[in-house]
Amino acid sequence: MFNSSVLDVGIGLVFVYLLLSLICTAANEWLAKRRKLRARTLETGLRQMLSGSPNDPALTEEFYRHPLIKSISPPDGRPSYIPARVFAAALLDIVGKGKPAASLQELRSQDSPYGNALQSLLALPKSRDPEELPREVETWFNDGMDRLSGWYKRRMQAMTWVVAAIITILVNADTLEIARRLWTQPALRASVVERAKLRAQGPPLNVEYSDPESPVPAAPSITPADKAPSAPMLSEDERNMLGDLLGWSVDFARLAQTTKDSAGGQDLVAIARGVGSLTLAHLVGWILTVFAISLGAPFWFDTLNRLINVRSAGRSPDEPKKPGKAPVGEKRT
Repeated sequence: MFNSSVLDVGIGLVFVYLLLSLICTAANEWLAKRRKLRARTLETGLRQMLSGSPNDPALTEEFYRHPLIKSISPPDGRPSYIPARVFAAALLDIVGKGKPAASLQELRSQDSPYGNALQSLLALPKSRDPEELPREVETWFNDGMDRLSGWYKRRMQAMTWVVAAIITILVNADTLEIARRLWTQPALRASVVERAKLRAQGPPLNVEYSDPESPVPAAPSITPADKAPSAPMLSEDERNMLGDLLGWSVDFARLAQTTKDSAGGQDLVAIARGVGSLTLAHLVGWILTVFAISLGAPFWFDTLNRLINVRSAGRSPDEPKKPGKAPVGEKRT
């Protein structure tokens, strides 16, 4: 059986990882919206499909000017999601110059730069059938978006690592230091475990996207299932708890004392050495935290629930013994 203190320290660490992962997700979502990453990613994919090169926007510009595409575009930019049927209708209208095309062979013979973009479909047997033509274009589009989704997810994962590293250093989220504080401060550990239990008893986390039907997912917004998207992701108690476990106050005080003892705090070499020592002291803990945050909030929410269930299955030595049935032949006093 696990030692209850060890288990509580594990619960505390998982709870901190969960909260930091939520902060990281919120930061990723803000960055993706700020940079219009989803719409730009879709545009890059369309350039590759229509022009054969992501650096050639000429053919894509004509596509974006089509009325069907303009109708689903925001006033200040380009759409972040294009349904496959709209893509096929707009493309075939442009290629056929407003006339219905009998087959891809006919489209290929027309004087249009988009005809070359559809040559890959000529080998498909169904492409000879005029009724199957729009469906084949839709399939071509969906296949391209599947590949684009994989690229987008890898890009978002790389962004997650960068954002996680920045957050970790800004708040000094050193896994080893957090574990040390939880281990050496029983009152703080008990308080953290209680807050973790409240979070675990709450509704599960939903991973929401701005448009769940999009083949290119946007940065996810992770919120409790029964809360509005505008509700605070972290409660005030959770923010205060992070303040007790994280931060630079102790390190800054130690650094100030070190530099004060060295030439009255004016020695830049001593300051640089102090900063270097702090960085080396926290480096391993930071790396562990960044890796943990990159796993995502849903992972840590599920892990927290499992640990809470394990803890609830056994009785802590500090908890009073619950009354039970007396053995046969023994009177209860």
